[in-house]
Parts: sequence; structure tokens; C-alpha cells
Amino acid sequence: MSFIVGTVGRMENIEAFVSAQDTVKRVAGDLGATSVRASQTIMGGEAQGNVQVAFETDTMDQAMAVGSGMVKSSEIRDMMGAAGASVLRRSLMMVVARAGEMSGAFASGLMMQSDMTPDQANADIDRAFANMSEGANGMSIAQVIATGPSPMGTHYVVTYTDSIDQLMAASAKNFADSTTKNTMAATNTSVVGRVLNEVLF
Repeated sequence: MSFIVGTVGRMENIEAFVSAQDTVKRVAGDLGATSVRASQTIMGGEAQGNVQVAFETDTMDQAMAVGSGMVKSSEIRDMMGAAGASVLRRSLMMVVARAGEMSGAFASGLMMQSDMTPDQANADIDRAFANMSEGANGMSIAQVIATGPSPMGTHYVVTYTDSIDQLMAASAKNFADSTTKNTMAATNTSVVGRVLNEVLF
């Protein structure tokens, strides 16, 4: 089990942010992050253009340290100034299931409302990924812990791919699967939104 500090922001200069990725990863690593991934929303309604940065940690205390420590770093403040960056929101999530590799040219973020427990997610991930792997490199399910007064859902499903066409075909197959339908019904699961992102690093 691990945790994700999900930070959403705006960047006037994406190139400045991407060129500083080694600094971002080093500073975050010193604060306790085990990985840092970033992507920009290309298709997502009013969210288009937003940059999502996922800092993964082993504990919630480390997540808190990353959340508070990044903006205290002079190197990060310099990077944010050069990139014209502003933070819109920050959320804490718990990774409850994962399969495959979290890498690819694109990422899909699916916001779900669900009563699914971590044990149920873990028990179902291999079956779901067997469907999704026809168009996805990796898949992760996270349960929201703290995201503010107006959450869009209780769970966030991220899939990484090198082709949106192939991903959406695999997603349609998974949603059409009778076991998927039964699981969604049993756990009161519904989709409340999706964003399609270009992976930055």
C-alpha cells in the first residue's frame, strides 16, 4: 500500500517545468517521495491545460511532508517562478490496487463514485487489467482520503497507454464485461468524469 499526493496546477511555461524535472524529483525524494509522475490534461472540459503531478510515498506522514515541503524549497519556488506555475489544489489518495507499468505517452484519469473496499479492488485488479491490457500499459486504483469539500468521486483510476484509440477500445471491452457490470452494481460504482492527459515525465 502506498499514498499519492495529487497536485493540480497551471503552468504558463511547460518547458521550464519539464526541464526542471530532475530537481523536482530530487527535492521530492529528499522529502520522502518514492516516485514523481506528471502529465497535462489535453481533453477534460474546463480542466484542459491543467498539470497533474503525482508524488508517491510509503506513508501518510511522508505525504504530508511532501505536500508542505515542496513549496518551502527555494529550488521549487524558483522553478515555479520560471514556469509561471500556480497550485490549484492538492489531494491525498491511497493506492489500493495496481497492475502493469505506470508509463506511456498518455494517461487516462477516471473519476469514480464507489463503495468498493481496498480488498475488493485488489481482488479484481488482475481480471480488469486482463481486459485493459489490450490497450493499456498499466492501471492503478486509488481511494480518496482528503480532497476538499466538493470531491468529484471516491476513487481515481489511472491507466497509462501509448494509444488513446487502443485504450478506449479496451475500456469499452472492460465496461461491457459481465463481471465488470456485476462488480460495479455490487459496489455501487459509477463513472463521474474522465480526463485524457499527455505524459510529461
